[in-house]
Amino acid sequence: MSTDAKLTPEQIIEAYGERWSIESMFNQLKLSWGLKEAWQQTRQTLHRWVHLTLVGYGLIQLLGYLDDQTVRQLCCHSPWRKDIPTTAGQIRKGLLPLPAMESEAKAGRPQ
Repeated sequence: MSTDAKLTPEQIIEAYGERWSIESMFNQLKLSWGLKEAWQQTRQTLHRWVHLTLVGYGLIQLLGYLDDQTVRQLCCHSPWRKDIPTTAGQIRKGLLPLPAMESEAKAGRPQ
């Protein structure tokens, strides 16, 4: 589908294919990085939020390319998995606090 009636079906498919590469980034930003929660803010706040969020997203992506023991340890949050890949998603999960640790921290107990 297209609002431009002059485009051929092949051109529409090509345009959609070019657009697709950014869709996964938007999906991650909305669902995993909290961007969907920032909809009722001032323009300046949104600009700052987007810039900081994208810096964090980029840094995690770059960490995926490091061959470092610390980065590999971040990916070991699921001990039952063997041959855990070093991906940005695995690194991000390793950086997030565990639910049990969060509840203990809220209760004021030492971790």
